Amino acid sequence: MRVSVIGMGMLGSEVAALLESAGNTVKTFNFPDFDIRKRADIDAACKDAELVVNCAAYTAVDKAEAEPELCRQINALPLAELGTAALKAKAFVVHISTDFVFDGSGETPWRETDTPHPLNVYGATKLEGEQLLLASECPCAIMRVQWTYGRNGVNFVTKMLDLARTRNSLKVVDDQIGAPTNAADMAKEIKALGENRLQGVFHFAARGYCSRYESAKLIFKTAGLNVEVLPCKSTEFPTPALRPLNSRFDCAKIEAATGLERPAWDAALVSFIRSR
Repeated sequence: MRVSVIGMGMLGSEVAALLESAGNTVKTFNFPDFDIRKRADIDAACKDAELVVNCAAYTAVDKAEAEPELCRQINALPLAELGTAALKAKAFVVHISTDFVFDGSGETPWRETDTPHPLNVYGATKLEGEQLLLASECPCAIMRVQWTYGRNGVNFVTKMLDLARTRNSLKVVDDQIGAPTNAADMAKEIKALGENRLQGVFHFAARGYCSRYESAKLIFKTAGLNVEVLPCKSTEFPTPALRPLNSRFDCAKIEAATGLERPAWDAALVSFIRSR
């Protein structure tokens, strides 16, 4: 299969490596050589492709509050062009979205049929991107993910380990609930969605739920670091962008669609840290 992977960050690099190892012909497109805001670049990525995986995104959540138009130019507007180009090329698109399309209210796991209500610019632009891609009527899957960590790029796990080098005590919020999820596990689901051209919106995260505080404790314990972790509330760390407190996902739909078993969040996190 001829595959184009757009955005070679933490997730895109895992997707490209996995698909290439499976015998696919993979082309990668990354900023600055590729600019998703340019129609010509989008056309080039879709040309001759059978599968296009879009991992490109403006992800500086707090900075987005001061740069809403730039965020929209990357996360939303190009998805209409991508859909049109993919439709012309007869390519299937897998687009990566986020739990931030929801407001995080309540404690019930979010289903794909729940009404989105983003709290910040980042979430609003990602939701608009979803809507524009679906409106293009190109065959596509939208996979919403959360709390991503991996071998490449900066993430919560690497931030915690970096902070442990200079601090012996940390405050971590205990009212944000979700599931730390390895980018490598996300890549397996993306591969299955793309290979089988499974259309629709899907939620994916590791199995089970925890707070950021609980995940930080496990990170330090597994890494053998003597760091005191103190629980606190999100209100103690005000940020320009509000974060959803409840990021629990109901992943029954993607489990039924791909048939892949989701790893438990804690076992996957331990395995990742030990393999570093």
